[in-house]
Amino acid sequence: MDSNSGKIRKKNPRENSFVLSSLTFAYIIPTFVKGFTRNLSEADLTETLSEHKSKYLGDKLEKNGQKKKKMQKSTVEVRL
Repeated sequence: MDSNSGKIRKKNPRENSFVLSSLTFAYIIPTFVKGFTRNLSEADLTETLSEHKSKYLGDKLEKNGQKKKKMQKSTVEVRL
């Protein structure tokens, strides 16, 4: 599902931004400047954050689903 169509994109600026920069969204200012001076293109896009990749999110969803299923099963056993 994480297909980048063979295109190599720039690293996401938020990956290594400082806390204050992340809180104020200051890491995105260069992109705003580019967009102000010219139209943005697909080449201006950056890689998605690692925590937003579908493999990571799918694994997290599956883990939480199994945890919930286990909790429901133990609740049913306690009621019996």
